[in-house]
Amino acid sequence: MYVIIGAGPAGLYAAIKLWQAGIRDLVIYDPRAGNYTRPGHLSYSAFQKAEDGIGIYFWPYGQKGHIKDLEKQLYSQATRLGIRIENKRFIKLKEKDATAAGVIVADSDDREEFIASDYVFDCTGARRLVINDVNRLSAEPPFKLVTITEPPVTNNFLAYVKVGEESDWYRIDNHIGPNINLATMPPLDYARSVIKLRALGWNESALPFCYGAYFGKGKACIYFQAPDHLEKANYDLWVQTVLESYIKPVHYEHLPEKKPKPRFMSFSVEAKSLNRVSYKGKNLPTVIGLGDVQIDLDYKLAHGIYDGMKRIDALFSHLEIIDGNIYYFDPDEYLSTIEGLMRDHKEAIARSAERQRIAFVDAREPAKLKFKQAISLSEDRDEIVALKEILKEIEGRQAYDQATQKFALNHDPSNQIKAGVNPTHTTFIAQVNDIHVNLLSTLALLPVSFVKERNEAERLLIHLAVSFKNIGGALFKASRSNDAIDAYEKAVEIYNLPHIPSELDKTKFTLYSNLVIAYNKEKRLVEALAAAKIALDIYERCVEKPESKILEKIVFNYIKTQCTLVQESSLLSPSADLKTIDLHLKELMVRYKDAISPQNVALLTPLITSLESLITTRSSFDSTLDATHTERSDTPGSIGGHTEASEIISARTTLTVAVSDDATVKPEVETDLSKFSLFRASVNTQLTSAEEIIRSSLSS
Repeated sequence: MYVIIGAGPAGLYAAIKLWQAGIRDLVIYDPRAGNYTRPGHLSYSAFQKAEDGIGIYFWPYGQKGHIKDLEKQLYSQATRLGIRIENKRFIKLKEKDATAAGVIVADSDDREEFIASDYVFDCTGARRLVINDVNRLSAEPPFKLVTITEPPVTNNFLAYVKVGEESDWYRIDNHIGPNINLATMPPLDYARSVIKLRALGWNESALPFCYGAYFGKGKACIYFQAPDHLEKANYDLWVQTVLESYIKPVHYEHLPEKKPKPRFMSFSVEAKSLNRVSYKGKNLPTVIGLGDVQIDLDYKLAHGIYDGMKRIDALFSHLEIIDGNIYYFDPDEYLSTIEGLMRDHKEAIARSAERQRIAFVDAREPAKLKFKQAISLSEDRDEIVALKEILKEIEGRQAYDQATQKFALNHDPSNQIKAGVNPTHTTFIAQVNDIHVNLLSTLALLPVSFVKERNEAERLLIHLAVSFKNIGGALFKASRSNDAIDAYEKAVEIYNLPHIPSELDKTKFTLYSNLVIAYNKEKRLVEALAAAKIALDIYERCVEKPESKILEKIVFNYIKTQCTLVQESSLLSPSADLKTIDLHLKELMVRYKDAISPQNVALLTPLITSLESLITTRSSFDSTLDATHTERSDTPGSIGGHTEASEIISARTTLTVAVSDDATVKPEVETDLSKFSLFRASVNTQLTSAEEIIRSSLSS
């Protein structure tokens, strides 16, 4: 038995071709067989292709029709030939046991029946019922769907309605379609239409694409792009709103319901194709996918049924049928034969999607101008608020467009900087900075309803952080440390955004390690210390710890930088604060002892020892100052036994200036001053810097 699942155009056409080739043991299963009600415009070429393919002529020359018309005609031809067609639905494949392999089908009362079969033809369209069941039964699914492109709009809508006389239809038809110039629309009319469309879920600045065909007696079949998740209760409102966006006034009526027929129908369109079109599994019948099972369609191109029949014709070049049975079928030869047909179909889908994407992008600039004009023209305060919100969305979409275009221009498909690009080149860095700004603008301007764009912006930001890190590394090697710091800091800014997952903490830890080294290179010690402190905090919260070499680098630079800062500020640091720092650094040495190599321990030990020496010297210095302070405590101008703050600052200023000018100072402090290497700067600057340094050190 040869089984066809699906009695649509592909299934009926294939059945007639098999019958004509001599196969009589043939059956078609489909619960809707013989009851065809689907509207949907088909050009004459589809009917002509079916007629030429089966050699039977049944349709008036040059006349367009519906999908249901073709189905009815093919069904009539199949039944006339005597092909068995039953209203049963496919349940599953049955693996071969003691008897045979085949399919299980069920009638309307759910009574199941096993049908032994060597060949099963899947003609169930995008549902791919048999193909999916093969995958279910296979340890390694043989059929895989490959994405051709991402359609800008996946949800679509068909309305089969009454629009009045033929002249009424042509009045509508002249105002809809792909060639409408948005710039010619009155600003307020256009903006108000967009507000209504937004309320129904449409997020584009361009009006939804729609087109249709007139079938006489006032009947028209109109296709619309539609927002995802358009609710059934809003079907009428969607049709009316879209049509009124193009032309006013407009009127349509529902066709009378003589019997259940789909007058309004929402449907999704994807752009995928199968990696293979047939498979013979162990203990399974040979399964061959035909028609839309092989590849999705783009209804705007009206190529699904036509191209599907061409690929079915090609199948018979690879079937050897003898005495009513298929004795030979080479799946690889068949796939090779239809490869060109599949490629042409894919390219048409990709071109159509790209045209739509470009149209959406191109509509944003004139839309922005229209909304600015509408804001100035409107006298309704609430309307102005709504217009401004949508204007912000449009600007957010433009930022997204610019960011994604420039990112693709400068990065390869794996999101790495393109080979051959010089990451230190000024033009390239400017491009990356623009991408950064535009991605942040996307997140700031687009509301949460723009899920796809926001998710993509967040994803690209993570990759951009890696680009900034690589740019920083290249700039550092080129001895451009300050530029490297700028790149590293932008990467840090990205990693610190709230949406960045904690799984990237390991990457962030490495980035801070590079930043610490760059800060030290430029003698920006306080920033180096702060960065090292953050890095150690990140390390502690990492579930999966970063490699120990990077940790060693962080700890080494942290201790070295802290000791350097203490050396530069020790005169102004109380001995108690120095002791706290000393204790903290020793704790770090103990905590991370396993990560620090003996060589680096040998380098850090003298620094810790030097710090201990400074503590001792500073304590002596503090005692000397305390003694001087005691002598002056009863002098005029003191309050409560303390010298006025202004006198202390004056004394320190005099002392510092004297040291800076190599003047003679009191013998009891001269030795101490020489050990602390005071900067040649004003004391006020020294005091401020020292206080910041100590606060930073203690906070660590």
